[in-house]
Amino acid sequence: MIKKLAAVCIPLACVLVVAPSAGAARTKPLPALTPVRTDALTRALARGQLTEAQYALERARSLFRPGAVRREFGDVAKPSPHDATPILRDLAVRFRFLSPADRAVARGILANRQHVRGRAPLPGNRPHGVGLRQHAPPLLPLGRKSG
Repeated sequence: MIKKLAAVCIPLACVLVVAPSAGAARTKPLPALTPVRTDALTRALARGQLTEAQYALERARSLFRPGAVRREFGDVAKPSPHDATPILRDLAVRFRFLSPADRAVARGILANRQHVRGRAPLPGNRPHGVGLRQHAPPLLPLGRKSG
């Protein structure tokens, strides 16, 4: 029951955190996109081939699947791990400007499920609690030590 509740609540919480009220969106400008070195994605954004929201989605995808993004766009730099948080922030604040299909991809990235464009998660990376109990030691009552 708790797993089902978590499976529903976590993505919903991400969406609620991501989607600010309409009034707030009108009064507060979006933060600037995270600066990265010039690559195929920054050039596509500059040429108007991608909106800021689409750029933020593709840059976030490049955190987890750089090869897939390179196949689509060309020479795309793998972001620094230190840039992950601001890149994901860029995606979160521009979420409402994405198409429904792109929103589904963005939800997966923001929920850290790594199901990007219908691909399976990376090896060893599963949604929390999926398939882990078979390898975990048995749970002990609180206050008891094993051995």
